[in-house]
Amino acid sequence: MPPVFGKEEMIRASWILLIFSIALSHLFPVDIYLNGSLYKSYTTAELNDLAYYIPAEPGLRQGISLGEILPLMIQAYQLDAGPDQSSARTWKEDCLAERLSRWYLVSSDTEGNWDLLIHGELCQDIRRLDIRGEKLSQDSLEVWVSWEGIPLLKEEISRFERLHNVSIKVLNVPKTKSKLIAVLRGKGKLPDVVMIQSDYLPSLTKAKALQNLDYMDSTYLSEKGLKAFRLNGKTWAIPFYFDTQLVFYNRKLISLKPSPGWTLLDFESTALDAAQRQKGIIPLAWNAYSAYWLIPFQTGFGKNPFIEADGSLRINDTATIKALEYIMDLQSRRLLQVMERDAMISLFSSGKIAMILSGSYSIPLFTELGLDFDIAPFPFNSETKKALSPLLDYKALAITRKTHNPILSRRLIQYLTGIGVQQRFPIILSKMPADPKAWQIMKEKNRYHRALTQSSAIGIPVPTEKSYTVYKSTMWKLLRLALTGQMSVREVLTKGQQIIDSKSSR
Repeated sequence: MPPVFGKEEMIRASWILLIFSIALSHLFPVDIYLNGSLYKSYTTAELNDLAYYIPAEPGLRQGISLGEILPLMIQAYQLDAGPDQSSARTWKEDCLAERLSRWYLVSSDTEGNWDLLIHGELCQDIRRLDIRGEKLSQDSLEVWVSWEGIPLLKEEISRFERLHNVSIKVLNVPKTKSKLIAVLRGKGKLPDVVMIQSDYLPSLTKAKALQNLDYMDSTYLSEKGLKAFRLNGKTWAIPFYFDTQLVFYNRKLISLKPSPGWTLLDFESTALDAAQRQKGIIPLAWNAYSAYWLIPFQTGFGKNPFIEADGSLRINDTATIKALEYIMDLQSRRLLQVMERDAMISLFSSGKIAMILSGSYSIPLFTELGLDFDIAPFPFNSETKKALSPLLDYKALAITRKTHNPILSRRLIQYLTGIGVQQRFPIILSKMPADPKAWQIMKEKNRYHRALTQSSAIGIPVPTEKSYTVYKSTMWKLLRLALTGQMSVREVLTKGQQIIDSKSSR
């Protein structure tokens, strides 16, 4: 005969089942379903390990993108979410699979519970997510990366691999533009995703190497970053992060500390004071042979816009003449010593230069060396009331035109430009993320936040037009002739204009 339980035993058993049920719900707080079948269960500990900061009014919450915990989808037509199947809420939207990377599971006010954050609205007590649609079957990619922080970037891509059980081959390719064009011409195997910078666009679009990415949602990224990768009215890459040009100064050699609103006169006075107080010190140094460092002075002396509406570039204008004359005047007064990057970095690191112009990419190096340095945004020109606009050098992620894995490529890019990676990878390298919200989250954690923010506000993206590429290569030779006294300013700019006009029209 089966055992007979008394009332007390039944009550005790019910309590045990309830406690066990509560324990299990805490251990496995969120179940993921695909078309009604269990796909994966996440414990509280697993979700906490994956979580990062998510803006959720009125503040921040720990959370994670649904694009990271749901299966990768080719297309999705419905999402059901709630404490269980019977009380689930349903979302049906066009292009639902594309939106999941911007929907979030966030920590609840109740410990151990999770809410769903969609378009700023919270749906509370989420224990079950059921996505309905077609799962992505592609499981491999090849990605070409470049510039600083490759090991950290590989770690982020490895995280994506683990989340979705895919295989991604990551190659460090120092010059992605030339390598991509060479492989394309040789009919070799192209990568699926490639990192590029904005001035690569004229060559890569002419070679038909990239896909047009207008179909991807990038509205959450900075407008300047998006502008940097638009050419001929189309978007060719999704901005990832950027560097900005800055003034770096040795705190031990500078007594007149730059203020947020400092001017060119303050800039000169600070350099002169450093030279007078310590003999043998170089007051200012930067690679003035490069047009990359002339552009901020052109804008500060009134050049606006830098590129004309028709894509042409004028350098024999009044603003450029005054800008180059100003730089040469600094040189003649022995305030500026022109030198190329390696020499400049070496002498600044050894305490022999008071101030240099460099990019935010130098911050980790100087920090690692233990230098007592600080940074300042470029100064204003009090005569023109214009800022010296630093160039914002964006790096972006593009999809090659001949990829066989376009959707998995897109999902990887959505992940890398998502707010989680954006508040981890660029920040560690003292770069600025393409997502402004990620940058705002890090306000209290980055000692250079104020200066970098001000610099980006007055900065302009590196131009994408062909005339800029011609300008860079042309002025590299001619600026040297001006700064060594072999040609006058007007001769250099007149000759440069002739070359730019000729080459840009080809």
